[in-house]
Amino acid sequence: MKILVPIDGSDFAKKALEKAKLLGVSLNAEITILNVMNPAIDLRTMQNKPFYEDINKRALSGSRTMLDNALKDFSDY
Repeated sequence: MKILVPIDGSDFAKKALEKAKLLGVSLNAEITILNVMNPAIDLRTMQNKPFYEDINKRALSGSRTMLDNALKDFSDY
């Protein structure tokens, strides 16, 4: 059994992680935590590429932090 848990940093996502952990324990399931990032680059943004590259770096950093925090909650899983 596998469980996929998408997270976005919201309180609902935190509750979903808690529920997935409980369900995963009872089913002996593999849990995958996912965060999707939508890059802010398209043809219009190429005029100000450094600005949007910075936005994307910050978004990626936020995603990594969110996933690292979620993994801490599963350290005993």
